[in-house]
Amino acid sequence: MDLAFSTMAARSEVSPAQWRWPFLSWMDGIEEGWAIPLLLFGFVAVWFLFLVIAYLGGDLHSDVLETWTFGRSIEWSYSKHPPLMGWVARAWTTLFPLTNWSFQLMALANAALALWAVDLISRRFVAGDKRMIVLLLLMLLPIYQFHAQRFNANAVLLAVWPIATYCFLRSFETREIRWAIAAGAAGALAMLGKYYSVFLILGFAFAAICHPQRRVYWTSWAPWVSIAAGLSALVPHLHWLLISGAPPFAYALARHTGKAFAPSVIEAALFILGLALVLALPAATWALMAKDRLRQVPQDFWAMNSGLLLLFLVGVGTIVFPVITSVVFGTDMPPIWGLQGLFLFVIVMVCGASYRIPRFYSVNLAVLVIGIAVVAVVVVAPVHALYRNDHPLHEGRNFYSLAAKELTRRWHEQSGAPLAAVGGDEGLAFGTAFYSPEHPVYEERLVVPYSEALPPHVAFRRGWVALCYDEDTACIASTERTAARAPRFARSAFVLQSTLLGLPGATQGFTALMVPPYDDEKIAPPPPLPPVPRIAQVESEVAPVLVRQDEPTCCAPRIDSADGESEFALRPALPAEQEIRHARHAAPPPAAAPPANWPDRAATSASRDGFARWPIPVPRCTPHGSQVGCSPAQRANALAASRGYGARPAYFCDDSGPSASPGSARMGEPVSVRLKRNLCGMAADFDAQARAAQEKFNAFLRTARESNDRRMQVWRKDSKDNTTVSPRRRI
Repeated sequence: MDLAFSTMAARSEVSPAQWRWPFLSWMDGIEEGWAIPLLLFGFVAVWFLFLVIAYLGGDLHSDVLETWTFGRSIEWSYSKHPPLMGWVARAWTTLFPLTNWSFQLMALANAALALWAVDLISRRFVAGDKRMIVLLLLMLLPIYQFHAQRFNANAVLLAVWPIATYCFLRSFETREIRWAIAAGAAGALAMLGKYYSVFLILGFAFAAICHPQRRVYWTSWAPWVSIAAGLSALVPHLHWLLISGAPPFAYALARHTGKAFAPSVIEAALFILGLALVLALPAATWALMAKDRLRQVPQDFWAMNSGLLLLFLVGVGTIVFPVITSVVFGTDMPPIWGLQGLFLFVIVMVCGASYRIPRFYSVNLAVLVIGIAVVAVVVVAPVHALYRNDHPLHEGRNFYSLAAKELTRRWHEQSGAPLAAVGGDEGLAFGTAFYSPEHPVYEERLVVPYSEALPPHVAFRRGWVALCYDEDTACIASTERTAARAPRFARSAFVLQSTLLGLPGATQGFTALMVPPYDDEKIAPPPPLPPVPRIAQVESEVAPVLVRQDEPTCCAPRIDSADGESEFALRPALPAEQEIRHARHAAPPPAAAPPANWPDRAATSASRDGFARWPIPVPRCTPHGSQVGCSPAQRANALAASRGYGARPAYFCDDSGPSASPGSARMGEPVSVRLKRNLCGMAADFDAQARAAQEKFNAFLRTARESNDRRMQVWRKDSKDNTTVSPRRRI
């Protein structure tokens, strides 16, 4: 078989088949500058068609909707992740509409940018066909199509890591100040994408230390300029973390730490095994192309280019350091977190080979990649769409847009006010915020299970809705308990059916809890609902109106906004009101006490573009006030809650102490708990020092102001004495 392929390759070099001529001409244009852009444009176009067709009956993944939700406000960080993914989504949606195809195109544009950055690195070492071979081998992987379509904190690193690696490579080779600054800024950008990028930074340091030219690099200005540039770029983000209590770290510690030693070792082994299996496909393809030349691998490795050796060491660092972290700290380490770094090994594998690959094999690889993409569009995508119409995706993506539109319609059967906030199931809440024509705020404090920690006095006077799947009894029970705190609420159940080009598909039941604005006098049961397109209505019911007899009709609007409070935030009940509340448990409220009205705000152009639909909730305990009873940790968490999308207070530095993660009982006190306590202590100390400095500054200002006032009084007195004309002088 090998002899037959070798004979065919030799014959093709002399007299290629006619169908190969277009491919040969295309590869001749690599160094002319148009072949690689054409490859990337075709990659985006073909796989964009695949996503559009395959998900005709489905909506965007909840991770993508969460990314858009982050981007509704520009912050230096958010409650779960660093800010880069939200920034990208916000920038993209200023140019493109809020539709499924828009975000699918954004995901593939990010993948194309990643491949372009990989080509920037490859052309440093090879020219011609090998540049295209690197990209074609990466296109065989599902990373740049399916992993990229879920645009989240992992997918945003697909482009950032190659860009940062390219800048570091140029900085190491040239040691120029401009490339040192670029390397530091790109590393900071990677950290703003996801904190997992710390392993890329460690990989840079590891490679620079182990490289034979380490002395030349570390004795130059380049590494120190890179460090200074990176830290300078991260200063606003670090400041946000200090004053907010570092909620992204809290989220990571709560979700991904606390493993015992044995499970963490297994996790590390599976991490290495998973990445090796992903790399097996391009490695096997390259082995078939190289054939007997693979025997030169040891010689090629020891004679490897200095830059390729640097990339190899960086790649080793991005694998070794996550494994060490997983074993030592007991953290999760799924292989999907390391996919964005596999391009390093493909570049080293192809560019490190000293031998030439015949055009015969390069054309065959191009035909294989293009053929897979065409078959995916023509065959796999329609089959997937038909199958998922009857067998919905497990995330419930088939019903996001249908449920959002139906819920909005039912809300307006109950109230004429715009839909302001949404909670309930997390995925459905993200979907309602995106697909509803009114784009309500995703309110995390109303999302299960976070709603269980909602303080009793907190309410939302502009109203809110919560949506749950009908089989999710825990979600329904939790939202009912939250809704029962309001003076009135309504419950509605309905069933939706997905369709694909008129073909009926699967059905799904939903339960909605609707709390109307406080200026509504009552909630009347809705009239029978007419059938609407794409919705098969099976059941419709509204619970009897609940009027709480133990809740006073408080919540009068605040006229002042000195603290920048949200319209959602309600003031805590005063002691006198608490006594009245307990006294009304046994007696109905007097009829002459009408509820206070809050006039609805008219929608503006800013509220119709999908951003800033309503102000973000801010808790009463603000970080800049002088409220009695607010600890430094509470003030830090208050600022975190005032940014992002409805981050709940006391998310990280709770006064009750950090909670132990699962598995901590077997380990005593895990490292995550100690790290959490240290971070809380740092935040509290920083807040105390800041308040002490502020008090000193205020005292200085008061002293200076009093001194200035005394001087002004003396000056005015002297000026008056000098300008007064005596009676004798008038004569």
